[in-house]
Amino acid sequence: MPFPFPRDEAGRLVALSDANIIDTEPEAFFDKIVRSAALACHTEMAFISMVDSKRQWIKASVNLDLTECARDKAFCAHTILSAKPLILPDARLDPRFSDNPFVTGEPHLRGYIGTPIMTKDGHALGALCVASIKSITPNTEQIDQLVLLADAVAEHLAVRRRAVPLHRAKSHLAQLIHRMPTAIAMFDEDLCYIAMSERWAQDYNLDRERAIGQCQYDLMPELTERERAINNRCLAGAVERSDDYELVRADGRTQHLRWEVAPWKDEYDTIGGLVMMTEDISAQKAAFQSKADSEARLARAMRLSGCASIEVDCRTNLMHCSDTIPDFIGKLPPKEARIQDFWLLTHPEDLPAVKRAWTNHWKGGPPMEVDHRLTHPDGTSFWVRSFAQIRRDEQGKPLRIVGMVRDISLQKQQELALAAARDAARSANEAKTEFLATVSHELRTPLHCITGFSELLNGSDNLTGPDRRHAQLISEASDQLQNLVSDILDLSSIEAKAIKLNSAEFDLREAAQTVVDLLRQHNGNSRVDLHFTASPDLAKVHVGDAFRFRQILTNLVGNALKFTESGSVDICMRPVNTHARHQRVLIEVTDTGIGIPTEEIANLFKRFYQVERSNRRQFGGAGLGLAICRGLIETMGGRIGADSLPEGGTRFWFEIELETPGKELNLLPREATQVDDLDRLSAACAGRRFLIADDVRLNHELVTAALAPLECQLDFVMDGEAAFQQVQTGSYDLVLMDIQMPGMDGLQATRHIRGLGGHYATMPIIAMTSNVLSSHIADYDAAGMTDYIGKPARQIDMYRVLARWFQSPKPEKSMRSDNRPALDLGTLNNHFIQEMRRELNEVEDYLCQPASSGTQRLSACAHRIAGVAPAFGHPDLAAQASFLESCITAGLSPEADDVVALRDNLRQIVRAKT
Repeated sequence: MPFPFPRDEAGRLVALSDANIIDTEPEAFFDKIVRSAALACHTEMAFISMVDSKRQWIKASVNLDLTECARDKAFCAHTILSAKPLILPDARLDPRFSDNPFVTGEPHLRGYIGTPIMTKDGHALGALCVASIKSITPNTEQIDQLVLLADAVAEHLAVRRRAVPLHRAKSHLAQLIHRMPTAIAMFDEDLCYIAMSERWAQDYNLDRERAIGQCQYDLMPELTERERAINNRCLAGAVERSDDYELVRADGRTQHLRWEVAPWKDEYDTIGGLVMMTEDISAQKAAFQSKADSEARLARAMRLSGCASIEVDCRTNLMHCSDTIPDFIGKLPPKEARIQDFWLLTHPEDLPAVKRAWTNHWKGGPPMEVDHRLTHPDGTSFWVRSFAQIRRDEQGKPLRIVGMVRDISLQKQQELALAAARDAARSANEAKTEFLATVSHELRTPLHCITGFSELLNGSDNLTGPDRRHAQLISEASDQLQNLVSDILDLSSIEAKAIKLNSAEFDLREAAQTVVDLLRQHNGNSRVDLHFTASPDLAKVHVGDAFRFRQILTNLVGNALKFTESGSVDICMRPVNTHARHQRVLIEVTDTGIGIPTEEIANLFKRFYQVERSNRRQFGGAGLGLAICRGLIETMGGRIGADSLPEGGTRFWFEIELETPGKELNLLPREATQVDDLDRLSAACAGRRFLIADDVRLNHELVTAALAPLECQLDFVMDGEAAFQQVQTGSYDLVLMDIQMPGMDGLQATRHIRGLGGHYATMPIIAMTSNVLSSHIADYDAAGMTDYIGKPARQIDMYRVLARWFQSPKPEKSMRSDNRPALDLGTLNNHFIQEMRRELNEVEDYLCQPASSGTQRLSACAHRIAGVAPAFGHPDLAAQASFLESCITAGLSPEADDVVALRDNLRQIVRAKT
């Protein structure tokens, strides 16, 4: 049933709160009370409970396993309704409690006597109760004893309540002292700690909680009779203080203290103890000494470092200078000198910059810091760095000016030397890049002829068995030389940081599959199986340099095939991390070949390195491939490594991170363009008109032979100016443009053609050149060229480019040799002799009338000779011509002896071939 409320429930709850008894810890006093009650009434159980607004809380109990219960179930909720005891001989017989869970269930109460605990204001805070599992009938004496015990509890609570304000005051004082930022402590008359601040505990290395109640003399035995005498005088009523007191601690440290000791009095004006306040000024003393030492060191350092300081008091206009200022101006300036007076010593050429910096700072800009020259009284000038700053008050009024000047003559010399070295390094790098371009051109130009003509020879039906074998050997040797040249140029470009990545969308699986298909086709060892697997978790499209990716994979797989006699080579490609729009891909190439000693793996990626010298003889190669792979992968932001497998063989791996645009790729990348068959390409090109601009006539022959199966119309010109004029005379479908030509070069001609507008703005113009560095390709794009063919160019290379513009790309099929034109070696030789005879006439004309205008003609002549001579077995002639061309290109006048040597070599060749 719902519990009833006393008449003044609100007042009762306030009184209960003031008693501060609810939820307190057990106390011996209350435990004794309940034991006495149980003994007096001969019951098993006794307890003291307090009743708040919702619950009955047990303060102390005997044989009652209960700390609290809901108020509506509490017997005491009824006891507090009256000032008289509530007596229940048998609770089962009282309708108020017959269904109470403590009656119907554990502990099955029967007898109960509750005596209210009353305040003097008549509020029942709770009850002192006894209970039994049996019926009880108390006598008068037992009831009186319970009432006396309940009154004792009420009086105890009243005393506690009166002590609360004093206790709280002492607690607040202790908390106040504890939070004081200074070192302060409060002692009683026996010098035992009552309270202390955190700072006091820190200064004297005390545990604040443990120190409370202990004597200061026990905690600090180092206190001498002098300190004890001070304390005794203060306990007698004196107040003492000191601004600098040395206290020697027990560990030998000396503390410098500023302190004050005074007595405190209680409410009866009696001295109850001492209050001590101290300040440890040891750090200040050390700081003052350190400051003095620092100033002395600063003075020495300024002299050693070539610095001087200046400070001006803007209120008094007095100037203070360091002792080193005479090193700069020859003497100490007068105190009334102004900082602007130093401008008189500034070099006239630097004075405007110094004034601008000072004026800018005076108007609110950053502090003045400027490098300039000072003129010493002896007339010499030297470089200094001047710094000046104005210190202002809160209103912005200048208070003082601080400045410093430092001799930076040596630094300036080093800066000039560094600038010169940087310029030299830049020039060297530019020279290296130019060298790469020159080497690329000078090597690829003759290779272009060798490769092209050897390819035509191999396709001819007019060669005998030995001659055909010789032509095949020439083709294989030119392929090896071309690969070596490409490797050297790639490695040099990587080391010169001149290589650039051409990022575009491509299919990573298809790029790898292309490499696998190509190497499987060229793999002559049927005992080695080539397998390729790609994880389905790879993105559909990646963004990166597809050409460089294929170059890396071709090198690694090619090496694996070369060093594996039997077994397999496995290529595995999977993502190792995918986040946002990027995917990090791991590519592994594992073989069952001869393996690599573990100690040699660290050297694998060094240039020109091979595990054993015998490998070079057995397997070939220059040892550049892995070094190039490492350089390209690191340029891509990836890494490469290798492992020697316990069961034999080697695992090469590399990781690269590529962008993932999140879409499928519908078109093949530009590099993947292929030729499906010759008939299809011939049909697309038949009747089309192509213009070829090249200053080497033998290249005309090569292009004519290579493009003959396509049945297109070819026109030839010798320079860029002629190309520009010729292209306007007819409707051309495509232009093959050499880059290095006399007069107007290929880039200039392309710009002029694009400037014509209309059809000329979109007509394909293909660069056909030996200069194929990434920087050159960027120049071709900027000039308006639409594609390029790198020399040496094979017939298939030309067909692939043409297919990009006149045929949709489809899977490549082998070119049919029966459609290649027959090659007349005698005709080619005759053309070469005719070319050399014309070049000989050019050289002889220059020797007869050497003039500045003839120098450029000689350079063009040398360029043509260097391009074709190697293809006909005259490398010495090519070297002479290339050297002459390089000298003229560099702005040097050719030596007569060099020109004569070139002429004599030409004469011998012409006479021998005639």
